[in-house]
Amino acid sequence: ISQLITSQTSYGALNICSKDPISIHEIVSRIENQIGEKAILADAPESHSPYGVPASWFMSCEKLSRFGHNARPIQDWIEELIVPKIH
Repeated sequence: ISQLITSQTSYGALNICSKDPISIHEIVSRIENQIGEKAILADAPESHSPYGVPASWFMSCEKLSRFGHNARPIQDWIEELIVPKIH
């Protein structure tokens, strides 16, 4: 990836992401499991978050794969991201 960054050739946007994404619902579920409580989800306009999208969306890592790099599946590292932030 560093070779792409320092290259004089423009490749456009390059998403660094897992090829096996998980949904927003699954992320919330994993956080709930870690803290032992259910999330309180607000559906009121005054509580609207910029992250409160109507459906999960995912980035394509097809271009990253074409350059020979496959990011680790998110299932392999998502717990490492959640646990230290909670405890």
